[in-house]
Amino acid sequence: MGKYLHFFKTNVQQFFEYRTDLAVSLALKLFSFIAFAFIWSRIAEEGNVIREYGLSGIIIYYLLTIVLHGLTTSQSARDLRDSILTGQLSSNLVKPFKVSIYLLTKHFARVTSETILHVLLVCPILFLFPSLVGEFHIGTVSLLQFVIVVAFSSVLNFNIFFTIGLAAFWTKEATGLQAVIRNSTRLFTGELMPVDLFPQVIQKITVLLPFQYILFFPIKILLSDVSLKTFTDALLVIIIWNIFFCVINFLLWKFGLKQYEAVGI
Repeated sequence: MGKYLHFFKTNVQQFFEYRTDLAVSLALKLFSFIAFAFIWSRIAEEGNVIREYGLSGIIIYYLLTIVLHGLTTSQSARDLRDSILTGQLSSNLVKPFKVSIYLLTKHFARVTSETILHVLLVCPILFLFPSLVGEFHIGTVSLLQFVIVVAFSSVLNFNIFFTIGLAAFWTKEATGLQAVIRNSTRLFTGELMPVDLFPQVIQKITVLLPFQYILFFPIKILLSDVSLKTFTDALLVIIIWNIFFCVINFLLWKFGLKQYEAVGI
């Protein structure tokens, strides 16, 4: 346990060493938020109804996507891919720790670091626009549901990208695969717009897929009181997908290691 805590602390420290990269990342997220706020304000000015959100609600939604992106972000595909392609995995396999637990520890170190960074971005915005805070109320039950869902969703995102990273056992093009999947799923996670603004047929499909539970559903818990049944149904879907990806990852890891050792990378 002690070695994983050491990994955690080391990775958090390393994250904040790259100050220029962090500043650029914050600037891009701020620009993205301003762009979304401008687009939706224009939509509202033209008399279009943003369903139950309203303009202030949709702005709060995008502020929360910034925070949720930190809480659920995952670089497990890149970390695993790099260790395979560089041969670092060979060294890690003979060390006294499990590679999967090490990568999960690294994931939560990044989640912690990203969340701190994103909260530091959101707080000044709320300070400049205090009216947004007045419309945002979180109950105790909602907060508890949010924490539970985010914990499972963060692991789910880790598992999804761990699966993608395992492709590096068989191809050097895993980077492209990761980019395609990450960009193509942004719509279904709710990063680009709330999922409940989609047509009903698409909403019914996304309920069964894992992606909306990474961003959209945790935000929905905070913005509206979801029923206990809705919460438990969603949690069950998240758990099932986590089990599914854990089984897939176990099998791919087993076959991938045979490939790795046979090629002698």
